[in-house]
Amino acid sequence: IIDGDYDLDKVGVYNLTYTIIDNSNNKKEVNVTLNVVDKINNTSYQTKTIPFSDILNYYKDDNSVEVGLDVSEWQGNIDFNKVKESGATFVMIRIGVQNKDGLPNMDRNYNYNIKAAKEAGLKVGVYLYTIAEDEKEAIEQANWVIDNLDYELDLPIVFDWENWTYWNYYKISFHKINEIANTFIETINENGYTGMLYSSKFYLETIWQNKKEYPVWLAHYIDETDYKGKYDMWQLCNNARIDGINGNVDVDILYK
Repeated sequence: IIDGDYDLDKVGVYNLTYTIIDNSNNKKEVNVTLNVVDKINNTSYQTKTIPFSDILNYYKDDNSVEVGLDVSEWQGNIDFNKVKESGATFVMIRIGVQNKDGLPNMDRNYNYNIKAAKEAGLKVGVYLYTIAEDEKEAIEQANWVIDNLDYELDLPIVFDWENWTYWNYYKISFHKINEIANTFIETINENGYTGMLYSSKFYLETIWQNKKEYPVWLAHYIDETDYKGKYDMWQLCNNARIDGINGNVDVDILYK
């Protein structure tokens, strides 16, 4: 529900209240600002990329942060030696994706990615793109990840639930999705690994409660984030270019 007047055909700034209500009648209100601007040249925006070297030079700090990437089969065949030579120190690798009910499908490049990244001397962690709808699925998927780990991890195993466009399809409450995430991470932790929650700034502020203060991987595509919560890793863009990868890639900051 959107409360407030606005006109998408008229340039201006509109202050609105966005109200979210789930099937259990849990309610969350968020104040948002809608900026209606002149037409943007989409062609120039889509072709804009950021050299990894620029990001590295701006954010690199030997005392507090490391700069790395997250990858999946969409990056194709990666030359991790070139990635390492370019200054990246870690990589988060997608191990699988759940496109429908049941156990996830293995990312087609996972086995190559983790083997080649480790051999190149990069620190590695993994993430699972999931659409788990209950705690039972969360446990099964956490165990599936653990069963498919053939290499020692340096970084967490991440719960990545972000299919918000189809939220109403799942017919679960905000409380329920938090319990699903907690169950996945708890299962990971109980097996001697470190679990982590991935989400964008908006959903971290509106949906995820993270009452147990599990590590957070923040997604916020901006030069300087204004997210006020605790986070251990920050995904700051998805349009970087680095030697060893053909095409764009996400860049992440890891706080030591």
